[in-house]
Amino acid sequence: MNRGRRLERGLLTAAAMALLAPATMAAETPAVPAVPAKVEPELAPDKAILARIEALGENEALLLPKPRVVGEFNAEAKTRRMDQRAPGARDFCVKTVWAPDRKRALYCGGSYYNPINDVWEYDLAANTWALLYAPDPGANDPTAKEGVFMDEDGVLQTARGGPIHATHTWWGITYDPGRKMLLWINAKHRLHGSAKGYGFDMAKVYPGPQLWGYSPWSRKWEHQTAKGSDLPKGDLICVTLEYIPELKGSLMGTAWLYDSEEKQWKRVAAQVPENFRFPGERIACYDSRNKVLVLHGGEMSTDGRKGGRRTGHLDIASLKAEIVIDAQEDDTTVPLAHDNRTVLYYDPLSGHGLLYNFRKRNDKGNESGGDLWAYDAKTRKWTELKPHGPPPPISGFCGDPAYFDPTRNVFVVISADGPWVYRYKRASAFVRDRPSMSPDV
Repeated sequence: MNRGRRLERGLLTAAAMALLAPATMAAETPAVPAVPAKVEPELAPDKAILARIEALGENEALLLPKPRVVGEFNAEAKTRRMDQRAPGARDFCVKTVWAPDRKRALYCGGSYYNPINDVWEYDLAANTWALLYAPDPGANDPTAKEGVFMDEDGVLQTARGGPIHATHTWWGITYDPGRKMLLWINAKHRLHGSAKGYGFDMAKVYPGPQLWGYSPWSRKWEHQTAKGSDLPKGDLICVTLEYIPELKGSLMGTAWLYDSEEKQWKRVAAQVPENFRFPGERIACYDSRNKVLVLHGGEMSTDGRKGGRRTGHLDIASLKAEIVIDAQEDDTTVPLAHDNRTVLYYDPLSGHGLLYNFRKRNDKGNESGGDLWAYDAKTRKWTELKPHGPPPPISGFCGDPAYFDPTRNVFVVISADGPWVYRYKRASAFVRDRPSMSPDV
């Protein structure tokens, strides 16, 4: 395994950030990395679907047919009927990341009771789910510990080199365009710290976060943290992870930056006020136009916990964090949010963040959610949107995989019954012909 050099304990400072290039159109929309090889599996675009998407007007939505499902399905995948239903909706795993070098979206994430390490890719042009990495047996499978081993660097993995006990993603995944790799903090879950099916106590095996990377090009998982690294402490559940081009790394919350070239975590000297806290489990997106990380959280009071609706910014140049909106839980001018039922993605064309609360039906048959919002970091204001066209599909217990596709300028909710595709703003010919959009939305 890679051993990486030991971290030189320097802090990222505002002075260092001053070396960043001036804000230009090129900086705002970095070039897509050169494609290293032919994208596989090859999927033929559906011209009729692309024509419908191209015809979408502003603030307009459409429903597509049920997606096709392709891939090499092993026994574990077939047992879970993945060959029929693709990944399906998984609890606390709604974030789906855009891979600009492949022009497709990547998805992974396990569940509470039998977490798995499969990886999927969705191609909107072909309306197809492709299984890239078939799952190893889950923790509760009697065969789970067969072939599981610990390498010389103390990394516990499956016989195929994948992460074990791969539970929720929360908001802790992102795409690193330099490495062309999905990054996932496979955090210790306080309810599932002991992977009994493998015969190991996870809390004792790992002193810090299990950061794994998946390459859709090589179809392999790889443990990402070098031996001897300074590791973030704690369970690290419900964290946010966003790739920041100017920092050349992935920012976890506001305290740690992961440099994937060095395979090292580095402390970030952010100025964070005491009130920089969020109700529930926060979500985030990087606004590349205003150079701020936008974080948002908000849910109704449950189990005696205080609710509320809060939006925060981390300015990347100064590394100064602040709460910009602090609303009560009954303030309907600010959206609710939770990483099990809400997604937030940056739309590089409009320069706004798009937040969506999934449309769901409760046990009594009542519907909730289905609300869509735009956030302007410059004016620090949320605006609720009322899309024209069909309503989004109704989800189950949790939300469906969802992402923003900058190539086709649409927000997509990938329901098993048919993707819901929404356009916020139409692009002019000039903007549409620009070489790329944001590398991670």
